[in-house]
Order: sequence, then structure tokens, then C-alpha cells
Amino acid sequence: MDKIERETYLKVERVSGKTRIETIFASGNAFLTYPFRVVYYKHDSGTSRKTNALLISIPKKRLKRAVDRNRMKRLVREAYRLNRSYIDLSSLSNDSNVDIALIYVADKVLPYHIVEKSLIRLLREISKRLSMSHK
Repeated sequence: MDKIERETYLKVERVSGKTRIETIFASGNAFLTYPFRVVYYKHDSGTSRKTNALLISIPKKRLKRAVDRNRMKRLVREAYRLNRSYIDLSSLSNDSNVDIALIYVADKVLPYHIVEKSLIRLLREISKRLSMSHK
């Protein structure tokens, strides 16, 4: 029987810690893919485990109601969970990981298919930029 990889969003896939977050925004590369501003930072993990980490920010300035912010976070997490394979880990060295920060810039709650399409586009863009910087 083949080992089936679970498609879950684990705690190790979340960016946490003040210094780690500050490093992403201070040293990371940024671009805009509507409805997200994307900041990513490639770093050495110190372990052989290749796991990218995600930070999702839905500003109160954009979506006033907490229920809307929470819904968008759920949609983004689900889209990432299902499509994280679009980041080509083969372009990274063995002990490198990528931290990704997504800042929501739209002023309304968008449907899932738009969020997913945008997330796929930005993951491909990150993968392309990482492979170009690796060469």
C-alpha cells in the first residue's frame, strides 16, 4: 500500500515569531498579485525538512467586520493547502525554505475561485523568481 500524504495545513507551515515576521518584511522580495501583496523570503532552515511557511494578513482597514476577515483567512488557507505544490521545491537547495506573507488588498470579500486563481498565480511567480535567483 502506498503512503498517502495528507493534505493538511500544519502548524509548521505557519510563520510565527516576531523576529521571523520582521525578517520577511525587512529582507524579503515583494510584488502585487491582486487581491494580495506578496512578500517572500528564502532562508536556510537548518533542518532537512522542506516546508514553506505562510503568513496571512487581512487588515481591518480593508475588511471592517471580523466575520469577513475570518472568512477570507479560511479561503486563503484552503486555497494554499490545495495548491501549495505549485511552489517548485526542486529549485531550492536542500536546506532552504520560503516564508511567504500575503497581505489582502481588496476592499470586499471575494469568491473562492478568484482567491484560488490568484494564489496559484502568485505561487507560480514565487517559484519562477526563486528558480531565476538560484541560477
